[in-house]
Amino acid sequence: MNISPEKSSAFILECPEGIEESLRQLLKGFSCSNCLVKAAKRPDIVISRNDALIKTFPLPIRAGQLIDTLQKLSETPAISVLPIGSYFLNLERMSFDNADGTLRSRLTDKERDILLYLVQKPSKNAERQELLRAVWGYSDQIETHTLETHVYRLRQKIEEDAAAPVILISYEGGYKLGV
Repeated sequence: MNISPEKSSAFILECPEGIEESLRQLLKGFSCSNCLVKAAKRPDIVISRNDALIKTFPLPIRAGQLIDTLQKLSETPAISVLPIGSYFLNLERMSFDNADGTLRSRLTDKERDILLYLVQKPSKNAERQELLRAVWGYSDQIETHTLETHVYRLRQKIEEDAAAPVILISYEGGYKLGV
């Protein structure tokens, strides 16, 4: 993993006193040069960036889970607000906002990841299996309705009429942004 300063600002990892050196050693092997680890009087590990809370991990934690999260975050663009039609995807706030910047809806990690993937996709069309691979890490052999469930919930949050979507559109075999 290579977290590059060009793509994102520094991540701050706050952790319980006594494990910060172990955490630094773990991250050293992953070229996480812009990750600042600091001890805090807290019972968990918290990742933040630009004073915005991104993720909290209760202890005990799997090292792979922490590294996977940092890797996904490193791929997030430094721009924290991305336009989607006349709306905005706010990556820092984990929200879908109206044109005037007011909150329209809070998003889960996966909802944000679905929208972010579609915004960054050059062809703008994403096959179902492609989204399952990119957002969940699933292989092509997995049969699941996870994506459809998340899209259904996401549409309830971002569409004026979820039954007639204009933002997150289905097409044969996948999804695309319609705005």
